[in-house]
Amino acid sequence: MNVAFAKRVLHTENPVGQRFRGGRSWPFTEVIGVVEDGKYETLTESRQPVVFWSILQSYNSTSTLEVKSSVPPLQMVGEIRQAIARLDPELPITARARCSKC
Repeated sequence: MNVAFAKRVLHTENPVGQRFRGGRSWPFTEVIGVVEDGKYETLTESRQPVVFWSILQSYNSTSTLEVKSSVPPLQMVGEIRQAIARLDPELPITARARCSKC
């Protein structure tokens, strides 16, 4: 979850360890971390409460990873693939990298 969700929904800045439901029929979920608020759709949007679910809890085949780095793009893609493989060698990386500067 982000800071806006923690403040607006759980009424705290440090909800780690607390539990909440995403809906009446959903099971309780324990908060394991909080991230800073971000821009999720447009650069002009206001702060929105957001929850990030583990891919094991809520699979989404359209997940994307965006990275900004001073490392050359082709080198960065290789390093990202290696880091993901170290975390989970079974995780498929199906899409090819797109680079705005390549």
